[in-house]
Formats: sequence, C-alpha cells, structure tokens
Amino acid sequence: MWASIRKFIAPPIYPDNEEKTRKARYLNTILLAAILLLTFFLPLIAGSDYVSTESFFGPSTAVITFLLIVMVGLFIWMRFGFITQASFTLVILTWLALTAQDFSAAGIRDTIYMGYIVVILLAGLLLDVRYSIGVVIASILAGWVFAYMEASSLFIPRIDTAYNMARDFTVIFILIGVLTYISLSGLQSAIGRLETNALELQRGNQELRGLQINLEERVQQRTNELALTTEQTEKRASQLQTVADVARATASVQDMETLLPAITKVISDQFGYYHSGIFLNDERGEFAVLKAASSEGGKRMLQRGHALQIGEQGIVGYVSKHGLPRVALDTGRDAVFFNNPDLPTTRSEAALPLIVGGKITGVLDVQSRQQSAFVESDINVLSTLANLVAVAIENARLFGQTNRTLTELQGTYARISGVEWEKFFSESQIAGYRYSGLDIEPIKASSLEDTSESPSSDSGKFSDKESTLNIPIKLRGRTLGHLAVKSKVPNQRWGDNEAAFAQAAADRVALALENARLLQSAQKKAAKEQKIVQISNKISASSNLDNILLTAIVELGQAISDSEVIIQFDERE
Repeated sequence: MWASIRKFIAPPIYPDNEEKTRKARYLNTILLAAILLLTFFLPLIAGSDYVSTESFFGPSTAVITFLLIVMVGLFIWMRFGFITQASFTLVILTWLALTAQDFSAAGIRDTIYMGYIVVILLAGLLLDVRYSIGVVIASILAGWVFAYMEASSLFIPRIDTAYNMARDFTVIFILIGVLTYISLSGLQSAIGRLETNALELQRGNQELRGLQINLEERVQQRTNELALTTEQTEKRASQLQTVADVARATASVQDMETLLPAITKVISDQFGYYHSGIFLNDERGEFAVLKAASSEGGKRMLQRGHALQIGEQGIVGYVSKHGLPRVALDTGRDAVFFNNPDLPTTRSEAALPLIVGGKITGVLDVQSRQQSAFVESDINVLSTLANLVAVAIENARLFGQTNRTLTELQGTYARISGVEWEKFFSESQIAGYRYSGLDIEPIKASSLEDTSESPSSDSGKFSDKESTLNIPIKLRGRTLGHLAVKSKVPNQRWGDNEAAFAQAAADRVALALENARLLQSAQKKAAKEQKIVQISNKISASSNLDNILLTAIVELGQAISDSEVIIQFDERE
C-alpha cells in the first residue's frame, strides 16, 4: 500500500524533456506542501471564523477551502502532462484567492497581503521571470488599490487577532520556506551539474593535453602503418601482375605438356616460392598425381610418378577431396606434413583447389622456406590464381580433345572420300585430258598402259625426258592425279615461278574436283529421292491391292534398268 501511495505522489518523469521533468518535480512538491498545510490549518481557520462570525464557513474558511480544492485539482491535472497549464492556473488562482481574502479582511493591512511574495516566487519558479515580474506589478497595484479604498472609506479594515496573524504568518513563512528549499535545491543541483561539467571539462583538457603530447608518436605510428600499407599494396600489385603474367602464358599455350611447367615456373619466379607444383586428380578419383613442378626435388618426384591418395595423404590429399584452401606451418600438428626428403627445407605450405564447374580437378601446391610465409592476402591472390590455372587446364584439355576429334573426323572423311573417288575412277572411262595448244583431247583409261602417258609420281620435280614438269593433284593427303606440263623447247628447264604457278593450279583443280564430285553425288541422291517420292505417290494413289502391286512392279522396273522385278507373298499356315 505504501508503495502505491509513493507511486501516486511521485512527480511524473519525461525522459525526452528534462526541463518539463524539472518543473513537474517543483510543481508536485509545491502542491503536496500546499495541500498538507491547507488541510492542517483549515480547522483552525474555520474556528476563527466561528468565533468572529458564529459560522464555520466564514470568508477565510471559504478562501482556504477553495484553494485546497484548486490544489487537489491541479495535482490530478498535472498527472496528464499539463505541467505549464497547471502552473499558470496555480499562479492566477492563488493570486486571486489572496486578493479576495485581503479585500474581505484588512486590505493592505492584512497579513495575507504578504502571501503575494509566495505567488511571486511561484511564478518565477514554475513559469518564467516574465510572469514573476507580472505578478509583482499586479501585487503592487493591488496594494495601492487597497490603500486608496481604505483612505476613501470604501471599506472598513477588519483587524485580525494576534493569534490569527501568527497563524497566517506561519502559513506564509512555511510556503516561502518550501519555495526557498526548492529553489536552493535546484540551484545546488545546477551547481553540482556545473561542477560535474567542470570536472569532465578538466578531464577532457587533460586528455587533450595527452593527445597533444602523444600526437607525434601517433603520427609516427600512422606513418609506419602507411609505409607498411604501401609495401603490402606494392606486394599485392606484384602478385596481381603475376596473375596477369600467368594469364598471358596460359592464353598462348594450349598444349598440356607445355602449359603446366610454364605455370609452375612463372609462379615460383614471380612469387618467390622455391617450389610450386600442380596435381591433377586421376579419372577414378583415387589419387592426385603430380603433373608439373618447378623445383629440383619436384622434378625428381615427377620422374617417380609421385601421387597422393585423395583425402588421405598431406594437405594436397585433403584439399583435393574437400575443395577448400589449406595452409600448413612448421609447427604443431602440421609439422608432420614436412617429412618429404625431396623438399627438406619446406617451412610453410599452401594448397589451393583447382575447381571448374563445381568439380575438383586438382590442386595447386606452393611451398616456402620461411615460417608463416602465407597471410590471408596471399591466400586470396593464390586462390584467384588457382581459379585461373584451373580454367587454363580445362581449356587445354578441351583443346586437345577437340584436336583429337578433328583428326578423327578428318581421317574418317578422308577414308570416305577415298572410297568415293575409287568408285568414281572405276566407273569413269576417261582418265584425264590433254591440251596440246590447239585442241583438248580426252585420255582413255586404256591408254595409260603406255608408259609414255603415265606422268612421274615425283611431287613438283622435273623430268629429263621431254623436259616435263609433274605436279601431283592432292586432296587432304590423297593423290587424285597429276598435272604434267611439257615444254616444246628441247632441254627446257622450268623455273621456280612456273613450278609455283603449276602447283597453285593443281591445288585449285583438287578443290574443284572435290566440289564437283560432291555436287554430282548430291544430285544423284536428290534424283534418287525424287524418284522414290514419285513412286510412293503413284502407289499411294491406288486403293486396290492388285493395282498397288502392279504399280510398284512397273515403277521399279522402269527405275532400275535391265532388271526383273517380282513381288511374291510368303505362304502362311
């Protein structure tokens, strides 16, 4: 219960408005003090009114009761946040109540006239100095009005007894004391805040002096940090330049056997690592096989066919399985990795996965003679480099596959073309043509039995007999024929220009012959397809079984010359 009462009489708090909270605290204290005083003195004042007027509700009792009701109402009203409005109402109504009491009693001679001091203090404490000045002016005017009314006999002053005057002065002094206490408390609080601010300012000045003293040290520290940052930036630029160099090297090399050693050499030369190696996972995904290395020890490992079991041996095996970068130092549990007799001086090792399309294809392994040689920035650059190497290896692999496929296709096409040319030669009655300067004569195949008609098979060479220049007509490595040029001048020797001209003509003839053969083959196929379509259309036009069979026999007989066509049904049980 006591907690509820304390909560009810406690002043409201406004965290976002310190000035409003302060005025609410002052107003709450003043209203509580006034309510208690008025409640305590109300019976005494009522008794005095009864003695003087034989009534318990005389003028003084009415004023005190009014003020008590006003104080209670304002105490409740301020709980809703109307602090300024309640303060202004308190000042106005208190001044009016005191003025009414003075008018009903002794005017300017009444002890209540001293109560204006309380109202002046209230206005200055709760509102503003301007309101306090206004109350002072209004109180002075009220005093002159009372003096004038008394001098003009407009009312007769009623002088209180000594006990009433002592009572009124007691109330006034208590209220003045309360207001003085509140003012002094606020002043002490303000002084305390000022002292706190002064201490904070002093501490701030001390810190400022400390900052001034340490400024040169901090500037030097920042300078050192800037130098370190510059060094790291230059190192990063050098590393990025290495990445660019590797990119250029991989762009110009497509052969896997040349590409991998070139990559390891560039990495070792540019990054300063004494060993760099590239492991590729085998097709079954069991071993990571060393394919290239830059150090002498690595080259010995290459000769032995060095391989590590995936997921089992060393950080290379770990990275080739999990696909995450790994750094090992020559301390703690990582020291077991540095037992390779071919690389005995290794003190730091970093393994980066080679990943293409989400698949782990191998590992880039770099080793250094320095402890803790790899920092986070180095790992980031090496990871970028590993991604570039992985793409280059994949491109080289695809390039090799493409070349092998192209070679196979070319071989297949050459075989098919050879078969077609053999068929063409067997069906043709003409073995070639001769131009003597006047006419073009065909060369029959039977005439080639005469050796004088057969050209030499030497490519681009001269024949002493009749000064003949023999040029083979070749198509994709297959000799289709020969171009023979005979001079009419005895002992004519052909020059390089004539030989080159004849060779160019032979090359054009080979391409033209191939195009003509392909065109002729395509025309034959087109004619065959057209004939099949015609036969199909004629057969489809008949609906009778006998007509369909007759149409099929006739059309096939006409399409295939010198043939007999029979359609016979199999006997079925």
